[in-house]
Order: sequence, then structure tokens, then C-alpha cells
Amino acid sequence: MRAPSTYLLALATTLSAAGCATIIGLDDFRVDPNLGTDAGASSDASDLDAAADAAPALDANTTDAGASEPDAAPADAGAAGDASANADAGTPSSDAGDAGLFPRVIFLAPVANGIANVAADDLAVLSIETPGFTIRSPNDCRGEPNCGHVHVTIDGTTCNNVAAGKAYNISIFQPGPTKMNMAFCQGGPTGIKTISVELVQENHAPFATREIATLSTNFIRGKVRLTAPLDEDVVTVPASNLTPLRFMLSDFTLRAPGQCGGLTNCGHARVTIDGAACNAPGQAYNTIASATSGVNLNLAHCSNPLGTKNVRIDLVDDTGAALNPVQSHTASVTFIR
Repeated sequence: MRAPSTYLLALATTLSAAGCATIIGLDDFRVDPNLGTDAGASSDASDLDAAADAAPALDANTTDAGASEPDAAPADAGAAGDASANADAGTPSSDAGDAGLFPRVIFLAPVANGIANVAADDLAVLSIETPGFTIRSPNDCRGEPNCGHVHVTIDGTTCNNVAAGKAYNISIFQPGPTKMNMAFCQGGPTGIKTISVELVQENHAPFATREIATLSTNFIRGKVRLTAPLDEDVVTVPASNLTPLRFMLSDFTLRAPGQCGGLTNCGHARVTIDGAACNAPGQAYNTIASATSGVNLNLAHCSNPLGTKNVRIDLVDDTGAALNPVQSHTASVTFIR
């Protein structure tokens, strides 16, 4: 009778000779988590959403931001408002996709409960990551599991591209930042809105277990918004005459003057009170802010620190020059003792 080790050796030799497949770890299927963060990625609005039987040689470097496209299938394309699906911005579903590899959606921009800039062309930046899921053009997945594209809806169906017959605002066919078309929104392009992002198959149909991430943010014209004090607030001024000012930013990096190092959309914030009436001695502002934590107004620079005053914040570039177009926000505030 052979020893057990002899049988194991014989079995291993037999399996090797039979050419058994190597087991691949789950990580071998995951998308690089850094994929899609290149700010230079294409985000134009041309169409890629071709019919399912189209030739596979499609341009994969375009994002549908509203142009007309012959959909491959209308199968539940825009039901991203399904509250029963995973409505958080990063919790993986249990088996989205056929292979059960837990694909998910992570929002990079905009941020939850923050602000987002709606540009003059009514477009707003959207940037996501999709770990465990490969974003491809229709007909380009070629049987790859957890592969397809992305449907984006805003406030349910109220911002759909109705003119083009779409059940969503835009589709995404490649990693990287893209732009939503806020001009489609029935209630106007600005205001607090809920974005829903769903991973779908390349024929537009949802997966058996749907992966949907949502967040709400405030879309505004401009890149800065005062959060304290607010318009028509009444603020008690302490004996120090220093009162806090807080704000939110979109698509702008704050640095101390001269420290942007060539970064675009970078600079600092200048705060004025009643124009030049409360400027610091020898300066063109009351105070400057170079961090999102905020700054203190110094009402001691005013001839009278009390009364109703217009507090204004302006974003400026690294040299202190105003942005073009101007990015500012003003609040009328009453200061009392």
C-alpha cells in the first residue's frame, strides 16, 4: 500500500499534466482605483451610444452629454432613482454583474451636501470611480464580466435628455471626468439636486442586482458661496471685533498667495466689507483666505464696526488678479453688540 504522500504527489502530477486552469484572485479583475482621475480625460458631448449590433470599432473617447444617439435597448435605462438599490455613494452591492465581484460607484466630484459650479454653457463636472467595474463603449466589452457603461440621472427624470429620447441626462463610456448637462433640468440648472449614477450593461439593461449611488449637492453659478454669515443674518460682534467667515468652493484650489506653482483654478480669496470702507491698512481687502477652514473678518478696520454691511468674497488667481469671469458672492449682514 502506497503512503498518502505518494498518492498526493501522483495527483499533483496528473493535474499538472491535464493543464488545469490557474485560479485567479478577485483583485485580478478590479479596475485600477486611480483610473478615471485624470483631469485631462475627454469630456466632450458627442455621441457613442450606438445600437447593440453596431460595428465594434467605436470611438471610446467620447462621453454622451446630450447628443442624439440610437439606443441599443430601452431596457430600464434611466431608473436610477430606484430607492431600493444601493443608494449610498460607495457601498458595494451583493452581486452586481454576473461574476459577483462587488462593483461599486465612488463620487469624486461633486461632493455630498457641497456646491457645484454650473458654467455659462450649463455644464457641470461629474467625476466618479468604479472599482470592480470596467467602463467601455457599447459592443466593446466582448464578454468581459462586470463591464458596461454608466447612466446618470438628476432629480429622477426631471433632468433627462428628453429631446433626444433618453431616459437619463448623460451616459458615460470611458473613465475620467465628464460633464452633466444642467440645461435639461425642468426646474432650471441651479439649486439643490440629487444625482444618481447607475452601472448598466452594454445594451443599457440594468444588472440583476443594481448598483446605484446617489448624492445631493447645490448647483450654483460660480465657484464660491458664503455659508456664514448668510444674507440678512444678524451677527453679534465680540469685543475683539473679529467675527468668523465661512464659505464653500467648487472647482477651485486655495493656496497662499504665490504658492499655486502653476496649478490651474488655483489662488486665494479676498474678503471686502462695504467695498473699500473696511480694508486693512495699505491693502485692497479686509482679509484674505487661503484655506477652506475660513477666516475672521476684522471689523476694527471699519470706522464703525456695527450696522448693516455688505460682506463680499472674491476668488482671485495666484497673483491677486480677479478671475474671468468674476467669481464672487455677497451677503448683507447686520452686526450688533
